[in-house]
Amino acid sequence: MGQRQIACIFLSLASGIFGMPALSHEFWIAPTSYLADETTQIDAELLVGMDMVGSAQIHIKNEIKQSFRQLADQRKPNKGRLGDRPALQTMALGSGLHVLAHVTKQQSTSYKDLQKFQAFLEEKDLLAYLQEHRDRNLPEKDFAEGYVRHAKSLLVRGSAMGGDQILGLRLELVAMNNPYVMTLPNNIPILALEHGKPVANRRMTIQSRRPDGVTDRAFAMTNDQGLANIMLYPDREYLIDLVTMEQSDPATDPHQAPWRSHWASLTFQTPTKALAQ
Repeated sequence: MGQRQIACIFLSLASGIFGMPALSHEFWIAPTSYLADETTQIDAELLVGMDMVGSAQIHIKNEIKQSFRQLADQRKPNKGRLGDRPALQTMALGSGLHVLAHVTKQQSTSYKDLQKFQAFLEEKDLLAYLQEHRDRNLPEKDFAEGYVRHAKSLLVRGSAMGGDQILGLRLELVAMNNPYVMTLPNNIPILALEHGKPVANRRMTIQSRRPDGVTDRAFAMTNDQGLANIMLYPDREYLIDLVTMEQSDPATDPHQAPWRSHWASLTFQTPTKALAQ
């Protein structure tokens, strides 16, 4: 077995360890450059962590449900080799705002006791599911949760023309304005969709990193139309996420899990001043 294969196996195991969603391990796309000319390759890390600090994941094909980039009406798959890092390495499709999308296959985590599950539900404003857990007479220890990650990122190659799009992911966040051409500070509406329908009355978590490295955290609730208004400031990197939960049948679930969570994230970088389209 070659050194590259050994390294890939080790990193794959690390990916599974750090990939657990319990206690809010977010998953997001972090381009190495959000703003560049149209000839610059798109390289992006897949990160798992907290407070916008994460462990970089490698490219593992059998963990990917779909991965692609889109510019206007052009859509191309993101391809890679086992062990690639950054995990996403691809070419721009032209000049304009690109949308990167990456969806994982279901993975799972386990809970030794109900308290840890409750802590996760409280942090993501999903506490109502704790009573459902009891109503279903589910175990209070040693049970699993399946999870699927749905990540998007907005980046510019060449001009900032264009905008975010509804890509048809199971769960996704959509920026209703182009953050690269907005005059900031200003509010931007973010739309949450699940199965193409608005996710109403659900909490979004908004994290932003300032130029000095300080990370701020805020929350916003979606309205009946699935929209939440978020204040943007110039020269910051943003990570917005939202989590939904659904019941799963342990008898048919691939991980024998009674619950399946879906995690949506959206990243982008606000410029110091609005860019020309």
